[in-house]
Amino acid sequence: METKKYSLDGAWALSFTLPEDGKRYDAAVTVPCNVEPTLMELGLIDDYLPCDNEHVSEPFEGVDDWCYTRTFDAPKIADGSKLELVFEGIDTIAEVYLNGEKLCDCQNMHLAYRLDVTDRLLPTGNELRVIIRSSELWARKHP
Repeated sequence: METKKYSLDGAWALSFTLPEDGKRYDAAVTVPCNVEPTLMELGLIDDYLPCDNEHVSEPFEGVDDWCYTRTFDAPKIADGSKLELVFEGIDTIAEVYLNGEKLCDCQNMHLAYRLDVTDRLLPTGNELRVIIRSSELWARKHP
């Protein structure tokens, strides 16, 4: 069986809430990415480079809802074939949703997650949502 790759890299929406004041932010991002360039564009942090500025994003360690969203149409596949969503590094604690249905929990950025979505995709308008949780807050709950 032939394997075809349909990349969902590219334009996504990012939203998150600051815990200290409840202010919600929305931004367009290009995935794969780190959050720091977006925080700079929003004027929330100074330049995070060079390395001597490594603590600039520490105030965001308590953000517990980094929500990446992308809408896409299902690719055409041959009868009997299957479609998988493949994540090759979600950093680190996350939940993956497709069309409102939770597909998995992620707890290791060094693992690839392969999710069979063959029977879960709509022909058009699928919404993929990845919510990255605060690893700092998660670690406090799971000593």
